[in-house]
Amino acid sequence: MSDGVRRNGLNLSMASLPVALTVLLALLVNGCGPGGGSSGGGSEDRLKAVATIGMIRDVAAEISGGLVEVEGLVGAGVDPHLYKPTAPDVKKLQSADLIFFNGLKLEGKMADVLEQMRRNGRMVRAISTELESRGDYLMKEGDG
Repeated sequence: MSDGVRRNGLNLSMASLPVALTVLLALLVNGCGPGGGSSGGGSEDRLKAVATIGMIRDVAAEISGGLVEVEGLVGAGVDPHLYKPTAPDVKKLQSADLIFFNGLKLEGKMADVLEQMRRNGRMVRAISTELESRGDYLMKEGDG
């Protein structure tokens, strides 16, 4: 039995909860969605989000239901531990309303840039925050 909900090929589990809550919070704060201030759903009306890796990008795009334009930084086959953001990546981050990253030191070379974005007022969210607080993301003896 799964702890998540399967929708359009993605398994939306408890691990996606921090992303879902952040997207919903941003939509409410910015007046998008039902009864909000959105004027027609064109791309210029949508929030812009950047996710560091593809899996986070996919989940954020699915949860947002098209209300958020989600872009990724690290391409397929690239090790996010070693990835250094380029000047165009930094511009993407600067123009984003929301920035999602894994945390747990996955994006080691991007930590300074992500922290700078947070200090500059961007909504920067590590999706692993909920997992770290619960402590059950670690494998225990007999888990494998």
